[in-house]
Amino acid sequence: MKRKFSMKSIMVVLLFSVMIVGNVTSVHAATSISTLKQQYPSNSKWNSSYKNKAWQCHGFACMLADKLTDTDPYTWSRVNHFNSLKAGDIIRFTRPHSILVTNVSGDTVTYVDCNWVAANTVKWDQTLQKSQLTSKFGNLSAVWVSPKNIGSGGTVSAGNSTAPTISSVRINHINKDNVNFSFSVKNGTLAKILIESTLTGAKKEVTCTSNLSNINYTFSRSSIPTGGNQYRIYLYAYNGSRGNYKNERIHKMRYGSTPDCVTFPGTLSNSQMKSLVFNSRLYADMYSDLKRAYGYDDNRLWKHYLLNGIRENRVTATFDPSYYLKNSSDVGKAYGARNYEKAFYHFTTYGYVQNRTSSPVFTASYYLAKNKDIARAYGKTNYYQAAVHFNRNGIYELRDSSLYYCGSWYRIYNADLRRLNMSSYNLIKHYLCHGIYEKRFANTGKKIAVR
Repeated sequence: MKRKFSMKSIMVVLLFSVMIVGNVTSVHAATSISTLKQQYPSNSKWNSSYKNKAWQCHGFACMLADKLTDTDPYTWSRVNHFNSLKAGDIIRFTRPHSILVTNVSGDTVTYVDCNWVAANTVKWDQTLQKSQLTSKFGNLSAVWVSPKNIGSGGTVSAGNSTAPTISSVRINHINKDNVNFSFSVKNGTLAKILIESTLTGAKKEVTCTSNLSNINYTFSRSSIPTGGNQYRIYLYAYNGSRGNYKNERIHKMRYGSTPDCVTFPGTLSNSQMKSLVFNSRLYADMYSDLKRAYGYDDNRLWKHYLLNGIRENRVTATFDPSYYLKNSSDVGKAYGARNYEKAFYHFTTYGYVQNRTSSPVFTASYYLAKNKDIARAYGKTNYYQAAVHFNRNGIYELRDSSLYYCGSWYRIYNADLRRLNMSSYNLIKHYLCHGIYEKRFANTGKKIAVR
């Protein structure tokens, strides 16, 4: 019985990290057997886990295989025989026990294992005949077939002259909206670009089947408008079927100080963006379905807001999507009157800096002008910090916060609210949930806010 996957059909992915200075690129090479022998010598101890999936013998074998081949063994194909056994393969037995094959000569198998001779102890250069393996370790459970060949010198060889490679990786341009990068694939039939938000996990995938010698691509943050300012960019090269993804290992492009991430310059960090627009308690109290589902769980509420709430036109104290689009006609014209996610993207990238009106209960410049203590603390034009203060403190303090809303006046002018002696927090919640739709006056100017 022959192995199902040939080297031609298995993806080869090279790790490259983009350096900021000079856009220099480097390739991560697989570790050699001789290097691993030095790192984990015979009789040394190893008792760690590998990717939280296995301990001791199997974890040790998978960890070494990962370093040797630069591919995740948990994604490899499996067979239930010793046919074509080669260096780099992992054998698991029913005892249970696992070993990593380091050489095969005829019927003689050389291997390394851990936790067999003594607890947590590494042993290299162990040898057995194929016929002796099951008598020593129990019946064969599976062979994880390495997608690469480990040469006799302990280095990884392509095993196929047509194996694809990736080179010339560079970021050509990046600003707060877009990143343009390029790379080349040699001996490949297709390539894939996968971009993933570190904030929400939202993904964008692009497949390239032509001009592989000079792939040039521009990713715009607005295509994942609630994805934040940091993304992992995965690049793959294939020689075979696009559907042959189960053998891939993910590697990431880097730009900025955060490992394995492309960080867009001049943008709010993910945590700063949250402080600008979100108070989880108010979000839960305004929407009973969310409160039933999540309680006051800050992380789950924030994730719901990004993935669902904005698209559903749900509001917070400092950002109301439809209100923002109505009061920023240029944004509505550019993105559409109901593209709430793009409205969010524009506000968190540009609108807050430009002092755009973003909520019926909050306008940054108005808030700073009416609250001198906050202006003195943060500056008269620090619109970001004004919004952060309102989310964290102002909503509890009966602050005068917009042309349409002053908490103390709203309570005094509306007899039903005055009788209930509503707190500042409950007044804001009432206005956003009811008062604005009932066309209630909430400031001395007696202007009606329209959502």
